[in-house]
Amino acid sequence: MAIAGVYQIACVVSGKVYIGSSVNIKVRWVQHLKSLRLNKSPCLGLQAAWNKYGEAAFVFSILEECNRDLTEVREQYYIDMIKPKYNMITDVRKRLGLIPRAKIAAAARLRSESLTHCPNGHPYDAVNTYIGRRSKHICRTCNAERVAIILANQSENEKLTRLKRNNDRYYQNRARYRLKQLEYSSARRDEKREYDRLHRAQAATRRRRSRELETMEQREHRLKLKRESYYRNKKEA
Repeated sequence: MAIAGVYQIACVVSGKVYIGSSVNIKVRWVQHLKSLRLNKSPCLGLQAAWNKYGEAAFVFSILEECNRDLTEVREQYYIDMIKPKYNMITDVRKRLGLIPRAKIAAAARLRSESLTHCPNGHPYDAVNTYIGRRSKHICRTCNAERVAIILANQSENEKLTRLKRNNDRYYQNRARYRLKQLEYSSARRDEKREYDRLHRAQAATRRRRSRELETMEQREHRLKLKRESYYRNKKEA
């Protein structure tokens, strides 16, 4: 029998929690497990903690069983009371789309315009900031640190899977990428030549350092991909 209500995913190491609700809590927990084990959870904070501490550090529990029509209301109650750290959206109405997107974007724009630094103290300037979908300022430094933590916690198999997925995606869309590259380079030929001239030494230094730090397996994998690319291009030509 389906159990509707509010549930909690708690990390016993950090003490932080994630709170959610569902009309079928058991099925929702299975979905959470599947996405977390595949490193595809949309809740980035929860996924990063899962990768860092492991599955054994997390405990799933039911906070309250309630009527199907009251799940979102009771979820908001527990979010306001417990203030979970892993929830990316703390207003259930936003997740349900009950607040107009234009209103959310306008409020986010007003908040972001009054900010000069991110919560970690990095400046919101033209170099370190870009604007997200909802007119929110995104700190490039914090975002890079977050991505670095997620990548550092990946196992070797997960890294190879990610690299293979990126490689496959590239070759599936290579024709479109090349067309966009030609359009860009033809429109900005002189600008691109000047940029390449100024940054050629830096790119060579980064490439040399990267190759000095790579292992034998990584070097063999890189050379294998290079050979495959060469013969593929030769065959197409």
